[in-house]
Amino acid sequence: MIPVNQNNRSNQHGYMIILTMILVFVLMGTGLAIASTVAATYASTKRNTYVDAAVSTAEAGVSATISELGKSAGFTGFPDVDGDRGVLYDSVEQGKAEYGTTVTANANGTKTIVSTGYVYANNTESVSTNATNKKTIEVVVNPREVEIAPSIFAGPGGLTMSSASGSGGNIYVMGKMSMALNSTIGSVSNPVNLQIGNIACTTAGAYPTLCPSNQQPLNVAWGTIRGTVCATNQTDDEGISPSSGFQPNCTAPPLSMPYFDKKTFTDSMTSTRPASSGSCSNDSVTLTANTRYTGTINNTFYCTGIVDGNIYIDGSLNVRGSSLLRPRNGLTTPPTIVVNGKVDLSNQGILKNDVGTSLRIISFDSVNAACSSSPSCTALSNGGQLEASANHVAIECTFCQSNGATLWAYFGKLYMHGPTNILSSPSPGAAIGNSVEIRTRNYGVDDWDAIPPGSVKMVSGYSIVSYKQNF
Repeated sequence: MIPVNQNNRSNQHGYMIILTMILVFVLMGTGLAIASTVAATYASTKRNTYVDAAVSTAEAGVSATISELGKSAGFTGFPDVDGDRGVLYDSVEQGKAEYGTTVTANANGTKTIVSTGYVYANNTESVSTNATNKKTIEVVVNPREVEIAPSIFAGPGGLTMSSASGSGGNIYVMGKMSMALNSTIGSVSNPVNLQIGNIACTTAGAYPTLCPSNQQPLNVAWGTIRGTVCATNQTDDEGISPSSGFQPNCTAPPLSMPYFDKKTFTDSMTSTRPASSGSCSNDSVTLTANTRYTGTINNTFYCTGIVDGNIYIDGSLNVRGSSLLRPRNGLTTPPTIVVNGKVDLSNQGILKNDVGTSLRIISFDSVNAACSSSPSCTALSNGGQLEASANHVAIECTFCQSNGATLWAYFGKLYMHGPTNILSSPSPGAAIGNSVEIRTRNYGVDDWDAIPPGSVKMVSGYSIVSYKQNF
């Protein structure tokens, strides 16, 4: 017979085993639930991290696009194509983040930027369909336009002068500037306001970008600048007279190249004619307003071309052998001549009409023939093409007189060379180009009024009007 106390102890021991087992199962269940919750939370956090990273990458794409628009108002975005997107970061530790953007011009003058950000957990991945996450945002920006009146505006390709005399007034250079062989700009009576941005370098494959602080943008070798100089990162005041005109620690305003709406202009042409109908030799010819001329116009050997209004030439324009171009008498608004190819003005050039009106000639010639010949392209495909086009002569004015005209090499180089009888003129005009080179036009600063200040529009920045995420 089992004693009562021993029986109770056995029962209690059995209950303890059962309670222990129940407690173990409860704790295991609780642990599994906690582990599941932690795993779910971690997965959610990880997903949210990639979501946030994709949104941040898309926003970086907008910022990069606005930066490019600041250099060229015609920028159309970073290609949303595998291998061609803009890269925000790329490392084993972080993975990869890249963006593709598009820019659409709106009727009210604003621009819509659509940016898609892609993030990859593995930085060796490059196919967008394998992205860990992607997000698209849409931003509307409004350009802050300013209107300036430059005698010369040179883009990232810069301004080069050799044995040349330059104007007073406003001169803007986005890139760098060099003066050699006794070149001069400005005078005591007509001082220059020279601003040089030093935006002429390539950084991480991007061109143009601000050059390092140890690179000075102005190099004066046997030259003189009379007026004020604001040049980003410039410390040397050699050649500036008086020396008080040099503004130390000055940052030039980050203006973009002037822009022109080529599509609206070409769409406004109401008739089409062969270029031969606008060409002549030892005669005169009228270039009819609002006409698209197909091919190259050749005015050779004492030909006078009378420009009746705005015209579009889808080839080149040659005015050689003592030939001339001038607006029709009575016109008070300078006609605009848009040329896809090269403009060659030799030995004569441009005359004003009877009321002092001159011409505005814009060449879109560049190393990218497809863009140059397009009736709507106003931005080269990449910075490499823009850099190469700075050495591509789009307008050549050799032994010619420009007589108040605005000569504008939109993508390429404006090259002015050779002595001529430059006549002073009060008419609006300017020398504008991705790069501007002036050689051996040494007639003294007060005779440079053949290219007096003209009014052109630039974009000084963009403000964001609206922002939304497109899921």
